[in-house]
Amino acid sequence: MPQISAFTLCSEIVDNVSGEGILEPELRNPQPALRPRFIPTECSFGVYLGILGIGPESDNELEFRLDDADGKTVTQIGPITVPTTAPGGANVPPEYRYAAFVLRLQNVNLETEGIYQFKTLYNCRELENKLVPVYRQAETS
Repeated sequence: MPQISAFTLCSEIVDNVSGEGILEPELRNPQPALRPRFIPTECSFGVYLGILGIGPESDNELEFRLDDADGKTVTQIGPITVPTTAPGGANVPPEYRYAAFVLRLQNVNLETEGIYQFKTLYNCRELENKLVPVYRQAETS
């Protein structure tokens, strides 16, 4: 069964192209929580997600959701199909095949403070949920 091997929240993700022409995403301001100035608000942020053990047998379907503290889905990506050729290679054992996802979430409606959950569904089965604390920034004087 696949597992989440990397999960990072960040303020934004910028695409950089290396000298060899390879796209290298840059995660800016990695953070353990979302800290908007106001709540309710619409918030944009990035998520870097790594999944280990992607099955090579057939194309796989992934879906990503962010649920608020009451369990209501506030944003969703997918389902998307991940082709068998995407993760790892044929010479890598299945348990080490890896797929990385760079998600840019724009204008996500955050109505309340609390612990949100980032959910990943792999072929309609829920993987480990990641907690996303959402608290407004402290007011400065």
